[in-house]
Amino acid sequence: MRGDLRDIPQTFRRWLTLVPLALVALTACSALPPPPSIGSLEQRGASVLAFPADPRERDAWVSRDGGATWRTISAKPAREVQSSSCAGTACYRVRPGRMAVEESLDGTTWRTVWEVSPGRRAFLARSLDLPSADELVSSSVLALKRPSGQPVVIVANGVDGLAVRDENGVWRRHGFHSRTTLGAEHALPLGDSGANIGGETAAALLAGVLAFLYGLLAAARTRDARRTLIVLAASATFSAGLAGFAVIGSNPYFLLGLIGCVAFASLTLAGCVVAYSAGLGKRPTGRIVATAVAVAVAVLAPFRLWSGGWPDSYGTALWAAVALAVTVGSLGLATVRRQAKQLERAKSPAPELGTGLY
Repeated sequence: MRGDLRDIPQTFRRWLTLVPLALVALTACSALPPPPSIGSLEQRGASVLAFPADPRERDAWVSRDGGATWRTISAKPAREVQSSSCAGTACYRVRPGRMAVEESLDGTTWRTVWEVSPGRRAFLARSLDLPSADELVSSSVLALKRPSGQPVVIVANGVDGLAVRDENGVWRRHGFHSRTTLGAEHALPLGDSGANIGGETAAALLAGVLAFLYGLLAAARTRDARRTLIVLAASATFSAGLAGFAVIGSNPYFLLGLIGCVAFASLTLAGCVVAYSAGLGKRPTGRIVATAVAVAVAVLAPFRLWSGGWPDSYGTALWAAVALAVTVGSLGLATVRRQAKQLERAKSPAPELGTGLY
C-alpha cells in the first residue's frame, strides 16, 4: 500500500479536514465569557462608578445623574470594595450572603430598607441560568448626599446589576441588556407566573400519567389484568424516577433519564392495552382521566403560584404540591375502585333460590 493521500477516498479526506475544524469550533463555543457582573462602587466627584466583579474586565459603568442612567467607561477601581457607606447621619451596609441593605440613623440600630427575598432570589437565579441563588448577593453600597436631605443609595448586586434608591425613596433595580447596556428597563422580573418551572411542569405531567396508570389498576376487573397492571405500574414508577434525570440537562445521568422517559412511555402504553383488552368501560375511563388531570394540576398549581411570587418559599410550594397530589390522587383512585366494585357486583350472576325445603 502506498502512503499517499491520493489513495484515501475523497469523502474520508474531507472528514480529516472538517473534524479538526469542528473541534476548534466546539472549544471556542465552550469558552464563553462570563456574564457581566458588578462588584464595587466608587464616587469620584459628581460621578458614580460601578466596577465589574472580575478584575480582568476593563470597562466600568459611570453615572452622572445619581444612578438614574449608566454608560460604559474605561476605568479601574482605586480602593477595596466597601460594604458600608454614610451620607450625613444616615449609614447603610449590605447584609452578608443576601441581596439586602440595612440602614441606621444612629449608628447602633439597623433595619432592612431593601431586600430581594430568598424565594425571589431563587426565581431570579433560574432566569439568569445560575446554578445557585447563593451567587446573588449584594457586595457594595454607596450613599450620595443630596440637597433635599434624602440620600441616594446605590447597591452592587453582581450579575443582577444594581439597585438604586432615588431621592423620593423609590427603589429600582438596574439590569444588563448586554455587556455595555445597563438600565432599569432591563431588570429581570422577580415574578412571572408559569416562567422558569419547566422541570416542575414535566414532573406534573409524569405525576398525572402515573395517576392514570394506577387508575387503570384500581379499575381492573379480572385477577390477571390486576397482576399485569401491578407489574407495569411498579415498573413505570421506577422509570418515572429515572425520567427525572432528563429534566436536568447538565446532569451526568442525562442519557439514563432519557431511557427512563422511553421506558415510562412504553409501560404506560402497555397498561392502556391491557386495560382495553380487559374491557374497562367508558365510565371508569372517564373517572381515571379526570383523576389524572386533577393530580397533574395539583402538582403544577403551587409552582405556578410560586413563580408568580406567592408563596415566596420554594419549599412551601414543593410540600404543597406533594400534599395536594397525594390527597387528590387518593380520593380519585378510591372513587374509581369503589365504582369498579359496584360494576363487578352488578354484573355477577344472582344466586339461585331453592324451590323447597329438605
